[in-house]
Amino acid sequence: MTLQAARAYPEDRSLDKVLGILNYRLGRYVQGLESLQLAALKFSHDPELQYYLGMSYYQLNQCDKAKGTLERALPLNLSPKFADEAKHALADCSQNSK
Repeated sequence: MTLQAARAYPEDRSLDKVLGILNYRLGRYVQGLESLQLAALKFSHDPELQYYLGMSYYQLNQCDKAKGTLERALPLNLSPKFADEAKHALADCSQNSK
């Protein structure tokens, strides 16, 4: 249903956000990343969107992009659960880049 809505309204970035988050939660990181990147064009100050975008990069082993995105998400009033996961991903990326 969400995919049909996204196709019907290709310029609706809110649908891109929802579709991206759903794909992330289903483990479809590549598909989710594309939708989240489109949504980020409009919602660059959305902490949840930045979190999922950063975590998608992290899951795809793109630590440079993950670090930048997650570091932007943290000061945007990210929920504590997401903030903890983001910090863990950042620490993991820092440790693996040495």
